[in-house]
Amino acid sequence: RNNLGLAYAANDDMENARAQFQTGGEAAIVNYNLGIVYLARRQFAKATEAFHAALLADPGFILAAQRARQARAAIGREEGLDDRR
Repeated sequence: RNNLGLAYAANDDMENARAQFQTGGEAAIVNYNLGIVYLARRQFAKATEAFHAALLADPGFILAAQRARQARAAIGREEGLDDRR
């Protein structure tokens, strides 16, 4: 189901991607997978939200915490680029 979710995401079908991820498991994993997709799509704010939702579902989810930091840092880098334009 995870691979099918990724295939949907690759085709810009996030509704079906989310549905496939949800059939595969717990809220923490579902949101982590969505965060990874958003991160790959450079949708850093959505990625941050998804990783935070994963952490709410499982506060000990270390990978989600690391990815949330990565997404927030990417937002900061993008804002820095906007300031230089």
